[in-house]
Amino acid sequence: MSEKMEYCLKEAKIRLCVSEGPSLLSREPVDTASAAAELLAHELRAMDREAVCVINLDTGLKPINYSLVTVGSLNESLVPMESLFKSAILSNAANIMLVHNHPAGSVSVSDADLAATKQVAEAGSLLNIPLVDHIIVAGVSGERKSIRSEYADLFPENTRVFAREGKMDKEEFFEYVLEELPKIAPGKYRSGEFRIRKVDKPSESYTGLYCSFGEGNPSPVLDLDLLYLRYTESRENGQSAEGILREAAASLERFPFMERLPDMSDYGQVREKLFIRMMDLESNMHILQECPYKKIGGMAMTCYCFCGDRNGYFSSARIMNFMVRDYYRIAPEQLFEDAISSSVKLFPAEIGVLAEDVFKRPSDEPLRMVYITNRKKLNGASALFYPGVMEHVGEMLKGDYYVIPSSIHEMIAVRAKDTDISVLRKMLKKGNRELIEEGEWLSDDLYYYDAEKQEFRMITEGEYTKNYS
Repeated sequence: MSEKMEYCLKEAKIRLCVSEGPSLLSREPVDTASAAAELLAHELRAMDREAVCVINLDTGLKPINYSLVTVGSLNESLVPMESLFKSAILSNAANIMLVHNHPAGSVSVSDADLAATKQVAEAGSLLNIPLVDHIIVAGVSGERKSIRSEYADLFPENTRVFAREGKMDKEEFFEYVLEELPKIAPGKYRSGEFRIRKVDKPSESYTGLYCSFGEGNPSPVLDLDLLYLRYTESRENGQSAEGILREAAASLERFPFMERLPDMSDYGQVREKLFIRMMDLESNMHILQECPYKKIGGMAMTCYCFCGDRNGYFSSARIMNFMVRDYYRIAPEQLFEDAISSSVKLFPAEIGVLAEDVFKRPSDEPLRMVYITNRKKLNGASALFYPGVMEHVGEMLKGDYYVIPSSIHEMIAVRAKDTDISVLRKMLKKGNRELIEEGEWLSDDLYYYDAEKQEFRMITEGEYTKNYS
């Protein structure tokens, strides 16, 4: 009787972990890939044999740890892939950077250096742990050279970014963003040219980063002042400049982008995308000095070009005096006529009854209040100035009415009969101070529409004591 044979395949239990070795100490925060490379360079410059180290980085390119991969002969050190990526995998690294020394004191990139870089970059791409750079350190002097700076094509496209050495002041940071952001920006932005210029808005002024697609066609994308503020706080919250820049690049995906933006120098392209926007006259004179506007009481009507609307981000460009003068060569009256006509098509008017009027008004009485905006409910106060809108509101309210500029997005019309305008004005001022966000405030003044004469005008200070019922 033959014995029964038993065969088996053994299971391997893997219990690998990262153990801590001697730490490299620094008087400065080691919170960026560059800082970690600088610290390693100080150690490697004294070695008489070539050594290869890997710095493991998180998603924001902040150093997690480093590992000495191999030490070779005086002339070269082979790079074992299994040892190099073992520490990266066990450290949950999202990126890696290589650092190795040339004991002879040269930082010239050799063929062997390029071959090793290519090999590691390809392996990293397969493992989804990209190689972001390979730094050569000169013996004795500690001089460093980035292989990426000369052979960028060896590295994955989305990893070409590094902070400059040391802490950057505002101008240096702006230059850094301008130089490095285009390298990792979403592909659709790479055909444009990034520029820095001052942005003036009714609510704020800041240094903006624009991506320009053709002459006269800039599209603002980022607030550099805000980015720099985050950078100055990065040492406290542990976020690196590289990480901030990567988040900025990712945020570009959320901005409105049109594959074919209108050429702002071509009125034929701009005309069908024009729209009007209202703003307070006095507080925005620094803006109005540079663009065409129509004064309407204490408000100003301006012209903008609609550039895109995506994921809740509305993009537009203000029409400037030099555009009308040098490019369009039309009279301002023609510009506003075209802008109003286009506004009606792009953002049709919406006139509705306020809920308060629906529930409190006796059924046998005419309407007392309506709101005027556009269907987008964005910059909708301008809809009051669409052709026929004032007249239509007069018909709804059965006569004359007051206009409350409640914000840049909406006007409220109140039937003039039996209305105390001093109360309305107090309500308006209180709302502007307590309810309306900065930049959306339009006016502290009330307006009056005479339905019979079809006249619209601002109520003057002396008139608030009079009765317009």
